[in-house]
Amino acid sequence: MQAVVIANGRVLLALRRDLMGWELPGGNLAPSESEEAAVVRELREETGLEIALDGLVGEYQRTGFFAHRARVFRAHAIGGALTPSDETPAVAW
Repeated sequence: MQAVVIANGRVLLALRRDLMGWELPGGNLAPSESEEAAVVRELREETGLEIALDGLVGEYQRTGFFAHRARVFRAHAIGGALTPSDETPAVAW
């Protein structure tokens, strides 16, 4: 799961250490966790922001390097402070 978070006309991106590039923040489900709970948790862990989900945008199929499928949610920040993590050494709008 990933989230598109927009504020002041800018999209939130995270520099992923494992992918070596910028991408929408997000991650994987923990056991018995809903998709919605997972994306909220992952955003907090990767960016330091608390978010509220606005809905599902759709499903994204990525091919090539690190091929995967991700459900992408629309969200907005409701708190927290932009903070990098071990997984995401940089986060920016």
